[in-house]
This record gives sequence, structure tokens and C-alpha cells, in this order.
Amino acid sequence: MSVGKCDHEKEVRLIFDGAAEYLVERGYAHHIGVGEGLSVLERAERDGLVHTSNNSADRASVVCNCFPCCCTVLRGMTELKHPHAFAPSRFEARVDSVDCRRCAICADELCPVGAISMDSGAAVVNPDNCIGCGLCVTGCPEETTSLAKRAGAETVPANIQELGVKVLQEKGKFEDYMKLMQRS
Repeated sequence: MSVGKCDHEKEVRLIFDGAAEYLVERGYAHHIGVGEGLSVLERAERDGLVHTSNNSADRASVVCNCFPCCCTVLRGMTELKHPHAFAPSRFEARVDSVDCRRCAICADELCPVGAISMDSGAAVVNPDNCIGCGLCVTGCPEETTSLAKRAGAETVPANIQELGVKVLQEKGKFEDYMKLMQRS
């Protein structure tokens, strides 16, 4: 979801299955093939967009490619400094400080949340701020940046239903949901 004026390309979201059919039937989306979908992902990567998806192991139902300038979720983290505005991936960036050429591209141009800074000339990642998007990895001209599994990273829910239950539990709404479902 984005707000405000944005000069970036708008057709960068990929939606699958029933949700896609619902949007197509109502004229809010259109069908594309695999090749065009891959092209969307390649353009998004090249333009420095953050790939986000539902966090379940079975399948992606949506892939949103977010612009840091206008995505309400990313702006909640960067501008409002809300630490839970965006759920980070199970990975975090790491920089090989020995081989880092100190170009500062990762810190100055690539990291959408300001998790990378330059310390004594070398790039340093603040893991508490890193969302694990990997833009620093794919954009590093010297290939000295990588993604590593976060310590204590949770297991990905097996499917979208488990993800839904987990979200309801985290928000303290699971009991209310179960009561509502029992009335149906």
C-alpha cells in the first residue's frame, strides 16, 4: 500500500490464486504470464524495491515490491521509527569488512531502512534495523555482502492458515476469532 505522489512504476505487485481472480473479475488487475511476472521482479530488483511476501512455506499469495519513498509500511519504520511496522525476514545482511572496498553504495544508495553505516571506512550492518531484504547483497559491486540466517529466527508457518493463526495469536485476537467462528 502506498500513499502520496510517487513517480515510480505502479504495476509491481504480483497476486496469485483466488485473490488474483477476485481483483481481475472486478477490473483492478489483469492476468500476466510467467515471463512477464519474472520481468516485474527483475525491474523491481534493478530499481531497488523491497520484495515482500506472505510468510508461509506452502506458497506465495502475494509479492509486493515496495518503494521506500511511498510504502506506508516501510515509511512506518523509517520515518516513524516504529520497530514493528515491518516484519523482517529470517535473514540479515553481513559485510565482509576485510574485502569491503568502502565504496559506501550499500549505506548511501541501497539500504532502504538505513541499517548500514560506514565505520572506520567499512560498511557495518545494524542487525536490529536490518529487514533482510537483500538489496545490499545484489547491489554490492564487490560482492562482499551476504545474507545469513538470523540467530533465533522463527520457523516459517507451513501454510497460510497457520500464518493467520500466528498473527491472530500475536495480536491477542485468536480467542475472539474462535468465538466468532463458533457462532457461524
